[in-house]
Amino acid sequence: MLKKLLTYLPFVLLLVIAGAAISFSQKQQREAAFERVIITINSDSAGNQLLVDEDILQILEKHGDTIGKKIQDFDLMRTEQLIADNPFVSAAESYFDMHNTLHIQVEQRVPFVRIMGQSGDFYIDTTGQLVPLSPHFAPRVIVASGEIAQAYRKNYNLFAPQNDTVPTEHSILQDIFRLNQAIASNELLQASIEQIYVTHGNEFFLISKIGPAKIEFGSIENYKQKLQNLIAFYNSKKAQENWNQYRAINVKYNNQVIGIKK
Repeated sequence: MLKKLLTYLPFVLLLVIAGAAISFSQKQQREAAFERVIITINSDSAGNQLLVDEDILQILEKHGDTIGKKIQDFDLMRTEQLIADNPFVSAAESYFDMHNTLHIQVEQRVPFVRIMGQSGDFYIDTTGQLVPLSPHFAPRVIVASGEIAQAYRKNYNLFAPQNDTVPTEHSILQDIFRLNQAIASNELLQASIEQIYVTHGNEFFLISKIGPAKIEFGSIENYKQKLQNLIAFYNSKKAQENWNQYRAINVKYNNQVIGIKK
């Protein structure tokens, strides 16, 4: 029995020494100051860059998280929350490596439609979150303009209830978002429709880059069917042969597409 114990003793000692070394190394790292910051900002597929490394560094500096601060005094969860509070950020993660380098990974929001309304300009992202204009980059997305009274609101999502007792309020912005979702889901419409215009009565006009520029769309009611009718019209031989004869297209009426001649 003693002989067996002596056989395993070196391995046990090795594990104890290794554990002590790791513990000592971790203690040393916690007491060390971080020396470098590496920031990775994930842009969308189009390369839109709404914020830059300097924006993240300013957040760190504002709250005293500068190079030279001890790692043990650094609150990673707090840092991630501060960065995520930036209106261009959807999520943030951070960690220290063994070389005392702080790594920050930032997921930025993806603009989906630009609102040019009566109360200013802003974006709606792919989740329905309102996003201000970026000082660094202007993404090329579909534009919605006209009689849009709603202004930008920080930390506001079109589809999230504000609290347990107040449900999500309906707004023309939700209609714009849903309409653009349907447009973006079809390659032909995405390539041709460049603007959504809202009238005083909350009806829509679409502005096209091909064929007749003006498309009278009407209300949001039956919007998916109206877009299907528009696609069928675009693909019809009659429409393609008579592009130059039309000044506008009307799809506002149920199951009808009317080409309005010049």
